[in-house]
Amino acid sequence: SEERNVAMLLAMSEGSVLMIDEAHNLMLGANESDYSRNVMPIMMTALADESKRDFAVLLCGYEKEMEKAMQTDPGIRSRFPNRFVFEDYDLEQLHEMAINRIVRGGYILEASVSELIHDLLKRMYDARTAGSWANAREVSTLWENIMIKHAERCILQGVTGNKALITITSEDIPEYKPAVIKPRTKIGFC
Repeated sequence: SEERNVAMLLAMSEGSVLMIDEAHNLMLGANESDYSRNVMPIMMTALADESKRDFAVLLCGYEKEMEKAMQTDPGIRSRFPNRFVFEDYDLEQLHEMAINRIVRGGYILEASVSELIHDLLKRMYDARTAGSWANAREVSTLWENIMIKHAERCILQGVTGNKALITITSEDIPEYKPAVIKPRTKIGFC
């Protein structure tokens, strides 16, 4: 069924662009029996067909994982010769994204909230480490957490009135909780 599904996906992409996010998962499946490992060889065969050059395929993913995935088959790199690396968003861009997300969602900000969000993002940004920082995804997660806290506050406080229901207050901003890395417990004899 993978072959049929890939063929159908490529047919739908004719005259267009097929973007595969986290594509490294297709090449670095959990084990040999993982069905996703069959997708790339099928796609490679289709991409080798000179008569089907009316679509583009973009493989997207984390830089280190994509580099490792590209090494799984020499044909992959030749079929995907162009590589673009996008830098992470900086703190100011992340703050702008967060505020825009709130405003586009139809909410308004209490006076101090923008600064609180900036401070929270700065603490998160300063504490980021490779493998634990998802950049723009952090803004999405923050937005979800703000919405949860906002809903809880509105229910608990019995907030009424249109303006009050769409106002994000300082109470809606989650506390910063740095990731706790637990030391590995050793098992065995000393």
